[in-house]
Amino acid sequence: MTTKYAEYKGRTYILAWQGETTYGERAKLMFLDRSKEFWVAANLITEKAEPPQKRFGKTWGRCWECGRETYVDSDGYCGC
Repeated sequence: MTTKYAEYKGRTYILAWQGETTYGERAKLMFLDRSKEFWVAANLITEKAEPPQKRFGKTWGRCWECGRETYVDSDGYCGC
């Protein structure tokens, strides 16, 4: 499964789900480290193909220990 990304209020999030709900067209977003998730109106997001490549001196990649796609240091470790 390919991870999808979305921009909301100038920040990039993981797009976990998007579709019709009883509250209208909604999208479920997650922080890039998957620590929290939240719902927003789907018309407020912009879908993106890729996450930002650098953040806080770390690059986007897969952690060698836990296997998550997240920001990792130069050794490929996310701090899990």
